[in-house]
Amino acid sequence: MMVGASVVATGLSASALRYNATDFGVLGDGVADDAPAIQKALDHAGRLGGGVVFLSQPKVHYRLTKGLKLPSYVTLEGPAPVHYPYNAGNKGACALVADFIDHRAWMVEAATTERGVAFAYDKLLGELPQGVTYNCGVKNILLTSKGVVPFGGIRMHGCPGSFVEEVCIDRVGCGLLVNYSFCGSYRVMTNALYYGVVAWDDANANIFAVHCMHSPPWPVKVPSEYQLSFMTQMKDHFDTTLNLSTKDHVDRPYGILCGSIASTSIGNVFDATVEQFPGGIFLYNAYSTDIRQCYLEGNRDKMVCGLVASRSRFSVQAFHAYLSGTGAVFDFGIDVLGKIFGSGIVHAATFGKPPRDDGASLLLLEGIPLSTPGAPIQRGIRYMTNETSWLPLTLKPNWRASADEAPAVRFDPWSQRVEFKGAVQGVGDSVGFVLPPQCRPPGLRVYKVPGGQVAIRADGVARVSADEGSVSLDGISFSRW
Repeated sequence: MMVGASVVATGLSASALRYNATDFGVLGDGVADDAPAIQKALDHAGRLGGGVVFLSQPKVHYRLTKGLKLPSYVTLEGPAPVHYPYNAGNKGACALVADFIDHRAWMVEAATTERGVAFAYDKLLGELPQGVTYNCGVKNILLTSKGVVPFGGIRMHGCPGSFVEEVCIDRVGCGLLVNYSFCGSYRVMTNALYYGVVAWDDANANIFAVHCMHSPPWPVKVPSEYQLSFMTQMKDHFDTTLNLSTKDHVDRPYGILCGSIASTSIGNVFDATVEQFPGGIFLYNAYSTDIRQCYLEGNRDKMVCGLVASRSRFSVQAFHAYLSGTGAVFDFGIDVLGKIFGSGIVHAATFGKPPRDDGASLLLLEGIPLSTPGAPIQRGIRYMTNETSWLPLTLKPNWRASADEAPAVRFDPWSQRVEFKGAVQGVGDSVGFVLPPQCRPPGLRVYKVPGGQVAIRADGVARVSADEGSVSLDGISFSRW
């Protein structure tokens, strides 16, 4: 076959794409510095077009005195998946242990460069650089540290198609950062001091399945030396752009941050659990963000805000928030369009803090009854219960309610639709009822229905014509737009 001829001609085979790290001098005794040998294996695989560098020894610690860089098409893989509670009870799991002198480094990152120069640990890409890294990944490994806390665990910057699978990241400043990367997949658990998972500046169309825990000693503020560069840059924006209720968000530890300052981050999908962080999820210039499942919990009286958003478009399909103390479910600034389904339990001291100017915001909060104390306090935001109430129709002379179901109407403020149900009984052609103002159509509407006809004018007057004595209203519906 032609495919077979190609393989023979190039001398490649499936086994040639998998490299055992021990063949490059990696010891895994937890004492020797394995960073140079692992990097040698990664670079070798990269020069040959990609492959897997395999850390084959189970229950082994690989000591690193500096961070590792992943070339294009290269995966660093351990012997077995790592799950909560990290390496405890995970048979076969191994760990990379950072033993850094200086905190200014990531444990593992893409080998992305600009004209051969690596990007500083705290720098974000403003555009896709010349030295792009493609399709690199980390799989089945625990990343942890001793001594100096590293700035971060894994940084995927300027690397389309990158992935992290069955990985736990422990005792770092920031767990995972995705920047100017798209179409990536990340299944990761982080136990970080300051930030769990970050998708920022043109991090587009990525899929995240993440569990973010706040690491002891549970700091309430991010020190300047660990603060992400864009959060430092956003300090002025809290006064001029975001219009949130407080400036304290700028140095607050967050489980998830998604968005951008100068551009946007679009189309990211999250299945997320965030525990014990003072801040849950932070969105700014995050568009078409789909949070399919969201569980927020803070039972140490430390979670101040569950969901912070400004200039963002998002939906939350399943929302479970349990915030104790003085925590608030949300703090929304300007230009927010959100749809939150209140599946599960929502518990907090308050539902939200009114921003200074929220005229452009719109929130659909489903499943939260309007009678819930503190729920409808956000200015410029419309709330909706599971189902709006039916209003009985007051019938004019010559018409009476059906014995089977009384006629009624309801108005959905989100969709701006009016619905009818029930039936009326009578004979002839005359005014049957008048609709309340919020249920009136923008113009004349005429409906052929079982038993006759219903014509509804813009002033709400409904004329009913009966052929057989009973006229059904079921199925009549129109939009007020």
